[in-house]
Amino acid sequence: MNLKTWTICFYLLLIYWIAQHIPSVKMLFYPTLGAFSYLFISRTFAFKDFCRLIAGASAASLISSALFLSDTGFISFFAAVLSTIILIQKFRLNAPPILAIALVPFFTHPGNLWGLPLAVLVSLSGLLLTLVRRRGVQGVARAVESTCSRKSGRRNSRIAQQRDQYVTGFTLLYETPVRRPPPERAFFDIPVKPGKIQDSNLDAIPNTGGKKEAAEK
Repeated sequence: MNLKTWTICFYLLLIYWIAQHIPSVKMLFYPTLGAFSYLFISRTFAFKDFCRLIAGASAASLISSALFLSDTGFISFFAAVLSTIILIQKFRLNAPPILAIALVPFFTHPGNLWGLPLAVLVSLSGLLLTLVRRRGVQGVARAVESTCSRKSGRRNSRIAQQRDQYVTGFTLLYETPVRRPPPERAFFDIPVKPGKIQDSNLDAIPNTGGKKEAAEK
């Protein structure tokens, strides 16, 4: 069960406890209040529609109470049913429990005109305020949850970005070929012309100095 169902159950329990312990407001609890509660949690209404349903239910209760106090016979009962149906169709209330509320005076036999209509108005208004507060609490919870999810998403995105950078660095390190410099040529690998030094042995050096001395002589 969701939060709305628990809210409705506790609200009905509260109204029943008040009606049992305070006899002067026992008219607050009536069976049709349960039907209205289930209607409010099973359908989605705008706040304006809630107000129209509460006004229609209070008007139907006032009309039926007036008809019952004027005459307790079948004619007043028929007139109460007919007037309530016309009221529902004219204002497009689309709430069958309103007709049930119109029949309550013929079973409870109220002693005054304003007792039942005021009880209907107060109980349905309390039900509306309870649902509005429940929606506000749920909205705050959703806002906190969305904020936490955004923070978690940002943290996860940073972690994923860092992981991608590490993976990319390792991939470039192992896949990019290493360019090695060409090996340096040693001294003995350098080609030399004939007659020049080809070995480290000093006997291979041509003796040009002796020939120059013989020519001078």
